[in-house]
Amino acid sequence: MSLILIPTIAFMLIFISKKLFDTYFNHLAIYTIGWAVICFFYELKLIRFINITTEAWGVIFSGTFSYFLGVITYYKFKNEPKSFKLITKRLSFNQKEIKIIYYIILITGIINLIISLLNWKYLINKFGSITNVFLQANQIYKMRIEGEIPEAVPYLFAIGYSGVFFSGIYFSYTNKFNIAILLVFISIILKEISVFGREAILTAVLIFSFSYFFTNMAINGKVIFNFKENKKKIITIILILLIAITGANLVRSTRGAFEHFKGTNRAFANSTLSFIITPSMYFYFSSHIGVLSKYLQSPTPNTSFAANTLLPVYNILSKFEFVEKKSTYQKGYFIPQWSNTGTYLREVHEDFGDIGIFIVPYLLGIFLTYLWYKYYSMPNINNLILLVFFNVLNSLTWLVMISRSSKWFIGMILTYILLVIYNKIRTIIK
Repeated sequence: MSLILIPTIAFMLIFISKKLFDTYFNHLAIYTIGWAVICFFYELKLIRFINITTEAWGVIFSGTFSYFLGVITYYKFKNEPKSFKLITKRLSFNQKEIKIIYYIILITGIINLIISLLNWKYLINKFGSITNVFLQANQIYKMRIEGEIPEAVPYLFAIGYSGVFFSGIYFSYTNKFNIAILLVFISIILKEISVFGREAILTAVLIFSFSYFFTNMAINGKVIFNFKENKKKIITIILILLIAITGANLVRSTRGAFEHFKGTNRAFANSTLSFIITPSMYFYFSSHIGVLSKYLQSPTPNTSFAANTLLPVYNILSKFEFVEKKSTYQKGYFIPQWSNTGTYLREVHEDFGDIGIFIVPYLLGIFLTYLWYKYYSMPNINNLILLVFFNVLNSLTWLVMISRSSKWFIGMILTYILLVIYNKIRTIIK
C-alpha cells in the first residue's frame, strides 16, 4: 500500500510546486523528492529493514504537511509577483567580474588542497605510510569520531564549500569547466578520504548544483538546458558526479571493504562488486526513517535548547566554557544494520519535542519560499548564497539537520567574506 501511496502524494506535491513556482526546480519539489525516494526505497525492503511504526509515519506526514503549509502561507500573503518570470531583473556579469570569480575558485582550491595534504601528512607520520593509513581505515574512522585525530587547520576546510559555490556561478555563465573547478572538488575528496567520511562530498555536489541552476535561472528567467547544445555541460556534470561517486565509494571500500547486508534479494545483497548501486549505497539512501522509527519508540529529548539545530553555536560557546561541549555523533540503532542518522525530524524532536515536528518544517517552508522570491526579485550573489546553502539544508532533511554541521555553517560565513572581497576588488577595478 505504501509503495503506491508514497509516489502518489509525491507527484501531487511536485505538480502543485510547479503551479506555484513555474518550474519543477524549486524547494518544495526538492524536499518532496528527497523524502519520497528514501521512503519508497525503505519500503522496497531490499534489506530486511524493521517495519516503520504508525507513529513514525504520522511524524513523517505531519512534517511534510507542515512544510507544505509553510510554503503556502508565504505564497498566499507575499507582495511579490506570483511568477518570477514576470520579474524583469536578471543576474549578469562582465568579463572582469568573471575573472575575479575564477581567481577566487583557484585560491580556495589551493588553500583546500594544502589543508588536505597537511591532514595526509599527519596520518602518514602517525601510521607510517599511505598503505598503513588505508589498512587502518576503520580504526582511523573510529578515532575521528572520538576526536582523537585533530584536523590540520580546523574549520578553514569549509572554504572548499565557498569554492564550489563560485564554481557553480562560473560554470553557469561561461560554460567552461577548468582546472580551478576540478582542483576544488579533488581537494574536498582528498580531505574526506583522509577522515574516511562522505558528507562533505555530497554537500559539495549539492552546493555546486544549486549554485549552477539558480544562477542559470536568474540569468535566463528559467532553466535552459538544451541537450543538443550543451554537450560540454552534460559531459562536465557527468564527470563531476563520477569523481564524487568514486570518492564516496573509495571511502566505503576502505572503511569496511565489502559491507555485508542480509537482504531479501540475494543477488542484491551479494552485489558488493557493483561500482555505484551497492547494498551500502542503498542503505545510505534509505535507512534513516528506520532510525527515526526506532528513536520514537524511546525518545531522548535534549536537555539543552536546540542542541542539534544550533550545534555549531554550542561548540563555540563550549570553547569559552559557557556550556558543556555537545557530542557531534548521536545514538545509533540496529535496523538491522547500525545507523545513527534519523532524518532532521529526529533532531528537531530531540530539540523541541512534539511541537518541533510541526513548527520547524512550517518555518522552514516559509523561510525557503521567502528566499526564493527575494532572490528572483533582486538577483545578486548576496541573496544567492542564502538560497543555495539553505536549499542544501532543505535537500538533506531526509538525512540530517545539516545546520548542526560546523562545515556548513562556516562555509556559508566564509562565502560571505569572499563576497565582500569580490565586491572590493570589483570596485577597485571599476
